[in-house]
Amino acid sequence: MMTKVFSKKLFGVKNEKVMRMLIMSVVIFGGLYFSGLHLAIAPFIICLMTTAITVGEMWHALSSDDNASNLKQVFMLPMDDKNFVFSYTACLGGYVLLNRTLPLLAAIFALSGADIRMMAIAALCIVSATLLATGIFVWKKFRILAILWLAGMVAAFFFLNDTVWIWAVLGVSIALEIVFMMMTDAYAFYREESGKKTVIKGRKHHSVWLYFIRYFASHKNYMLNSLIMWIVAAIFPLTFTQLAAEGPNMVRFALPIGFAILSLNTPICILISCDPELEKAIRFLPGQKSAFFIPYCLFIFVCNMIADAIYLASIQIQMGGVNSVLIIMAVLFALVSAVMSVLLECFFPIRGWKIENELWNHPRKYIVPGIMIVIASLVGAVM
Repeated sequence: MMTKVFSKKLFGVKNEKVMRMLIMSVVIFGGLYFSGLHLAIAPFIICLMTTAITVGEMWHALSSDDNASNLKQVFMLPMDDKNFVFSYTACLGGYVLLNRTLPLLAAIFALSGADIRMMAIAALCIVSATLLATGIFVWKKFRILAILWLAGMVAAFFFLNDTVWIWAVLGVSIALEIVFMMMTDAYAFYREESGKKTVIKGRKHHSVWLYFIRYFASHKNYMLNSLIMWIVAAIFPLTFTQLAAEGPNMVRFALPIGFAILSLNTPICILISCDPELEKAIRFLPGQKSAFFIPYCLFIFVCNMIADAIYLASIQIQMGGVNSVLIIMAVLFALVSAVMSVLLECFFPIRGWKIENELWNHPRKYIVPGIMIVIASLVGAVM
């Protein structure tokens, strides 16, 4: 019963969204597979990216305000704790898998040609990451231990790679997570909707930047996406050492693609779409477009440059050779993606979304990174 309630909310009354999500993943896999592009991706990178995206998206789904309001109604009904815990976790985990993790894995497997063994390991990573992310959210008294648990899993990916021991570690981790979830109270999932009123000191001069800082300070889960992008920026150059064995041209081709990938920072690019009241103020008050959108563009540019700076630092540490051309390229990619993101928010804001996850996973988010990847491919081809 609980599973039907949550699945109808997340996947539609007749689960019509499931087929749409599966088709999207098949299209991604087919398009990349038949393109002929091949990248050697280490098992550690596959496990790390799978775990990171699953944990991040599960945390966002669990902590969103719309889920808090929905659970308030569910808790008014009689229910079994274990039934609720596993039904709710399974539905949210399935939603994250179909929306985010599966498209990512489709792209990875299409490019790397991973075998069945690696796919099975990735599946275990998804199950473990889903349960562990849920545990980090609900085990408030033991959250530090759960985070250390996650760090231990990442260390296991690095040191054990795809040996037989990683199967044992993932199996034991999943078994322990299930045991702890069986002892979890259903009410641990409920979190009060963010509606705290804070006293803000008046200022003589307005500051849009101060609004951005306060906005992300009150939505700490939004900052997790930036942290994930920084991790991607740090580990993406690890693939270059394998590409270098195939030839220096492959490395030069892949370098600009890193800048394009790092432009995919959803939370900072949907500030207007996720706040209809802010959009009304910008549309109707005189001079608000220039007063808001220019600082907004600079804000996205700064966020992009932080990720690009980490990317360049990682390249310099692992390979060296960072020069003025790469620095200028990083600035231009960060600026162009920021301008395009702001133009989309100005002229084509996302409307009609029902739950926050739909807003985060709207196809519009791929427009700017897609354009940037095309530009990066052209730049890499002439480098």
